[in-house]
Amino acid sequence: MRVTTSSFADADPRHAGRRPGRTIPTGILGRFLRLDRDQSPGSEIGRGRPRDSGRRQSLIQRNTRIVASMDAAVRTHVYLVEDSPSIRTRLREMLTRTGHIEVVGEADNPQAAIAGILASRPDTVILDLHLIGGSGVQVLRTVHPEAPAIKFIVLTNHPNDQYHRICMEAGASHFLDKSNEFMKISELVSGRPANLSSGNPA
Repeated sequence: MRVTTSSFADADPRHAGRRPGRTIPTGILGRFLRLDRDQSPGSEIGRGRPRDSGRRQSLIQRNTRIVASMDAAVRTHVYLVEDSPSIRTRLREMLTRTGHIEVVGEADNPQAAIAGILASRPDTVILDLHLIGGSGVQVLRTVHPEAPAIKFIVLTNHPNDQYHRICMEAGASHFLDKSNEFMKISELVSGRPANLSSGNPA
C-alpha cells in the first residue's frame, strides 16, 4: 500500500497545474512517524531518561565522594609514638571514641616514628619519651623543623623539669604526666572536654 501526500493544488487553487504531491510508501512513513513520536518531548528519548539517569548516578557518586572528603577533612589526624602496646591501645580507643579523631599511624621506635610522621603529616603526635632503641626527643628534634605545623604532645612517666625544658625547647606544645594527666590528651587533641570514664592507664 502507498500513501499520496496532498499536492499544492489540493491545498490551494492558486497552485493548480503544478506537480502533484509525491507518493510515500507506508513502511517509510510508518518509520518516520515512529521516529518523530520517539523524539517528541513526551517520549522516553525526548525526555532523555537514559542519559539523565546516568547523569544523576554520576552526580550521586560525586557528591558521595565530596561528603567523604569533607568528613575526612574535619577529622583530626593523630599519630601515636609509644613503646607500650597496651598504652597505644588505650590511647587509640580513647581518641577514636570521640568520632572526630582518626589515628593515622603508630610507632614504637624513633626511626619508624620519624618516617611515619613525615609520610602521613598528622595534625597531632602523641609522643612518649622512652622508646625502643631511642628517645622521643630524637623524634621531636628531627620532625619539628621539617613540619612545624604538627602539634607534639609529650606523654611521659618522667615529668621532671629537665625533660620538660628539653621538650618545650625542641618544639613540643604540651608536656603531660602519664600517671595523672592521661585524660587531658583527648581534650587537647580535639578541643572538647574529655570523657573521664576511660580512667588512667595502668
